[in-house]
Amino acid sequence: AMHTALGFAALPPGDFGLSSISDSTISTFNLHGSVAEYGRTNVSRLHLIGTGSDTALEMKVAQVTNLSGFDLYCNSYAGIFYDNTALTGGKFYSFEKMVIRQSGNVVFNMTDTLDTLIAQIYSYQCAGSIAKGRWDNEVSDAWDHNTAIVIRDCNFNGSTVMQALDLPRVQQARMDNVWFQNCEYPADLSQGQWDINTLQTH
Repeated sequence: AMHTALGFAALPPGDFGLSSISDSTISTFNLHGSVAEYGRTNVSRLHLIGTGSDTALEMKVAQVTNLSGFDLYCNSYAGIFYDNTALTGGKFYSFEKMVIRQSGNVVFNMTDTLDTLIAQIYSYQCAGSIAKGRWDNEVSDAWDHNTAIVIRDCNFNGSTVMQALDLPRVQQARMDNVWFQNCEYPADLSQGQWDINTLQTH
């Protein structure tokens, strides 16, 4: 069910296909699967379909984004999964309780982060970055870095081509209980300020 006015979509149990959606009206976007207490036990599954390179979910004016509770089968889809970088200035993100497979491009494309959470994300055989963060360089409010990203209880497995976490120049960031397994390119956390507790690469 999609409630456009509220920017809310709920996926019941089962399998669903998505090619591309672009919106320029929703300021707060929520996409949730059926309730799952743990990110590896989702019963809603979203499959990216098509052979194009369009962004699957492009929310052009969404300042707040909340995605959780579904498995994402990218099927090497050539486009980005989620993007709201057309909007400049501070933005808030929450990505939780998802299993992500075979991304061909960036999954979560972010800019100018504030109060952002990435938790219980489990990825497998992804060529695209799970999370990418950049800045728009607007002089007003000095948007020249990302801020306040928390990453916890995640496992990134078999990432190639792009960094699993492409997050340079992040200030006031924290990482807890994160594991990179068999990743050719685990992460770019350069030029940042990170408090890291229990990080493993294997």
